[in-house]
Amino acid sequence: MLTPEEKSKIVEKYELHKQDTGSPEVQIALLCEEIRRLLLHLKKHSRDFHSKRGLLKILILVYSSIFIIFASFFCLLHENK
Repeated sequence: MLTPEEKSKIVEKYELHKQDTGSPEVQIALLCEEIRRLLLHLKKHSRDFHSKRGLLKILILVYSSIFIIFASFFCLLHENK
């Protein structure tokens, strides 16, 4: 889990404007950092099944978000025809 200080550093790096915490860039950066930390943890503790489950939940969230983005993009393309 990211500490509030680490989260604020990531938000400052990827924010689009001063009070930006919800833009896709910031959310993706936070998810990527969380995935990176979980992968490093699992390299040391390969039998930690709770962390593996947490990683799978995050990856499912990422893939479902990507699917939703692509589906809405194709719907927009189809409507413009």
